[in-house]
Amino acid sequence: KLYIELESYIQTQGLEQIFKLDYFNDVLTQSGIELYNLVISGKSEEKAKIKGLNEYINEYNQTCQDRKDKLPKLKELYKQILSEKVSISFAFDIIEDDNDLINNINSYYKEFQTNVKSSIVCDFKQLIYSDLNKIYINNDLSVTNISNKVFKDWNYIQNALFEDYKKCYTGKAKIGTEKYDEQKKKYFKNLKVLSLGYIEKCIEAYDDSNKGKVLDYISNYLEDEDIIGSIESRYNKCRYILDKNYDENSKELLKNEKEIEYLKELLDAIKSIQEFVKLIIPKDRTIDVDEAFYGLIYEKYSILLDIIPLYNKARNYLTQKPYSTEKIKLNFNTPTFLDGWDVTKEKSNLGIILMKDGNYYLGILTNKNKKIFDDEYQTVSKENVYKKIEYKLLPGPNKMLPKVFFSASRIAEFNPAPEIMKIYETGTFKKEDNFDLDACHKLIDFYKTSIKKNRDWEKFDFKFKNTNEYKDISEFYKDIERSRI
Repeated sequence: KLYIELESYIQTQGLEQIFKLDYFNDVLTQSGIELYNLVISGKSEEKAKIKGLNEYINEYNQTCQDRKDKLPKLKELYKQILSEKVSISFAFDIIEDDNDLINNINSYYKEFQTNVKSSIVCDFKQLIYSDLNKIYINNDLSVTNISNKVFKDWNYIQNALFEDYKKCYTGKAKIGTEKYDEQKKKYFKNLKVLSLGYIEKCIEAYDDSNKGKVLDYISNYLEDEDIIGSIESRYNKCRYILDKNYDENSKELLKNEKEIEYLKELLDAIKSIQEFVKLIIPKDRTIDVDEAFYGLIYEKYSILLDIIPLYNKARNYLTQKPYSTEKIKLNFNTPTFLDGWDVTKEKSNLGIILMKDGNYYLGILTNKNKKIFDDEYQTVSKENVYKKIEYKLLPGPNKMLPKVFFSASRIAEFNPAPEIMKIYETGTFKKEDNFDLDACHKLIDFYKTSIKKNRDWEKFDFKFKNTNEYKDISEFYKDIERSRI
């Protein structure tokens, strides 16, 4: 049956030909790899799913009473390096209207319902019968996330692993020293995955009362949290949306916040399963895994991964703002148009502020005439006059003063002495462990002198205390804050 359904794709005399040595050359190309994987995993279409060999193996295994009689699943081949994977299964196109969105969601949910939802809870229940030394968790945030979920402590599992490392340590560094910590850190950094068996062994030795809790959490999470029930509930909630017939090119959904939220909740719920299953999917697919368990999970995870492009495309579509003829964005070919009002940014942002008879007006410069105010002596009419506001802002003195006075482009202009440079670089002016009040006062004097040299700030009416009255640099910055606008 499988050969008949896939005959037009695999183009061999029989299915058994694919598993002969002579067929090896055919899987050296990406297209050959795709065809081989098609036989293994089947083909998803919009209206039906052609089963792959692994699904037939799975059906057979479900009839076996003795675990020893079960058959291992076949492994898919990796794609060729630098080649593009062209999926033969159903692909999610760009979503352009409501019909595209609903068709994509319905098509995905049908496959999810048939091949994932119906059995994934039972699959995870099989963990207790698996070889835990061949069940893996990626040694990344997956470990800390599980640790927090199970023990309400982000570092509990890590501490158990560190304790085991200490008991087994045979190196020369003294335990507790910096060198020992470096070796420990390097050891665990090189472990890309951690087996569930190893984690459970370390936890049992660390605290026997917590034995088996990680295994229990992973194997029962989907059932305990009723994740499938949650998905079904959300699906039923938005069923009327998914069954609705929309007009051609309709974008009604973009205006309906309630229905958008219902669809988002459904996709979020499915994505939560994908994120959970990802915890036990090793990034290194070359390691020896429990074939019985991962044979079930890999197949479902490949379907769960499709929620990511669907989720992203649905989000991109649903977060569009409905087209409106009531307003249009203008930027006059200037990316920073009206992005700030400082007088030094007028030509860049093309915006000025005008005043007349107590009212304020927005003025727009053109690229052609943005230098119109450069000539201070041009002749103008004295009637019907608008005053131009010259706005000056000194943002964040604690950042702006160092940025200006110690910048590479202006260091020669303000010419800080070597002693001042040392104070600035070592940070002795900051109120920290190495705070030096005398050094702080010297830097403040330098700032006072440099402010007078800076023509951009001559319009500010700065009022400073005597330098020796400042107890730290923050008091000096506050004086600038009070008069900087």
